[in-house]
This record gives sequence, C-alpha cells and structure tokens, in this order.
Amino acid sequence: LEPVVRKLEALQKELQEATGLQISFADTEAFAGQMIAAQEFKAALCAKVGSCDVVYNAYGNKPKRLPLGREDSSGPDPKGRVPWVGSSVEDFKAAFKKVRLT
Repeated sequence: LEPVVRKLEALQKELQEATGLQISFADTEAFAGQMIAAQEFKAALCAKVGSCDVVYNAYGNKPKRLPLGREDSSGPDPKGRVPWVGSSVEDFKAAFKKVRLT
C-alpha cells in the first residue's frame, strides 16, 4: 500500500496548495475515489456512444461537488476488523457479514 499512500499524500499536498485549505487524508481518499469512478464511467460511456462529451455533459453524469470535512482517523482499526493478506474467503465473508454487506 505504500506506493498508493505516497501518491495520495502528493495529491493531498496539491489539493491543499490549490485550495489553500487543510484537506484531510480522508477527504483526499474520497476525492480520488470519486475522480477515478467518474473517469471510468466516462470511458465506458465514450466506448458506446459517438459524441461522448455532448452526451456526458447533457445528462447530468458529472460527479457532484464533493463536500469536504472528513476527519482523519486517530489510529488504525482494531486488529482483525478488515481481512488482510492471507485471509480466506470465509474471513472476508465474515467481515462483510459483520458490517451487514451480505
């Protein structure tokens, strides 16, 4: 995860410099996720239609403005809350069930 964290930290610094705000790491993660999802959606749409920008802009497919203000965690989640490398399928199922994602 270290390379991803470094990229997110660089993005966080860019966002802070561009906005003049103290952007939390949690907001940076949410922003990056939103941008990635929007780009993937647009790429999938453009692969299927002709005038991609016209369709994309005309039908409200742009992501909404992301509200800022998420607080960073003060520490890691309790051990075992999220399955990790080497976890079995059953570990993931149990973790999803615990947070009602089944």
